[in-house]
Amino acid sequence: MAYPSVYPTGTTIYDPNKCWNGYTIFPAKEVGALLIDMNGGEVKLWKGLHGMPNKILPGGDVMGNTGERNTTYGMQDHLDLVQVDWDGNISWKFNEYEYIEDPGEEPQWMARQHHDYQREGNPVGYYVPNMDPLVDQGNTLILSHKNLTNTEISDKPLIDDTIIEDGVRIDNLCMIAHNVEIGAHSALAAMTGIAGSAKIGKRCMFAGQSGVVGHIKICDDVIVSGQGMVSKDITEPGVYASSFPAEPVRAWNRSVARIRRLDKLSERVKKLERDST
Repeated sequence: MAYPSVYPTGTTIYDPNKCWNGYTIFPAKEVGALLIDMNGGEVKLWKGLHGMPNKILPGGDVMGNTGERNTTYGMQDHLDLVQVDWDGNISWKFNEYEYIEDPGEEPQWMARQHHDYQREGNPVGYYVPNMDPLVDQGNTLILSHKNLTNTEISDKPLIDDTIIEDGVRIDNLCMIAHNVEIGAHSALAAMTGIAGSAKIGKRCMFAGQSGVVGHIKICDDVIVSGQGMVSKDITEPGVYASSFPAEPVRAWNRSVARIRRLDKLSERVKKLERDST
């Protein structure tokens, strides 16, 4: 990802008997994804396909990104993560992680991907025998940036990592804090808030204005109703709710008054039970 510092460029030593012979793909700065053979000769160039890193899949598809955020506002924030075929046609794309409105720039969705990602089937990111990544199916684990503020460190926004897996849908005005993990094919409706370090499973659904406190875990296949607040671990799949539905104000006031008397009522019931035994 930097300009060459050694000239002439190319392979300088190649002993086939001591090498794991094959091909190497890497991001050639300001050019694209470049596939070379063991002698350093160009095999294929995907112009405009950058990567951090580029990865080649079985059959010749390649993963990378089509651009980077203006470095005035972000460092190594990539616009998207895409998969292209041998001819450079995009067959898969993810960018709807965060809607960015930088001053002087066109507002747009970004993946904010950096440094790594993994496609299901290969959890290590490089070639391993019998561990081929899936090509046209499976989940994708993406490492993305997230801004946060910690006044004990700095009064300026800081960057931390958030993991959003493949197929996650995020509606408008959602808040996803630092170090959050959201499992594949989950969905967050408008104004959902996920506090820091929460771990959310696969295929979860959060209705509007729902929330999750920090440092808790939610298992797969959980649905949280509108304005529901999750304050502790959820270990069983199902539908969860914690908000009150709207009702006429007089009925609401009576309900609140009764709730406030529950402690005294509970003590009276306990006393009656003791007296009856």
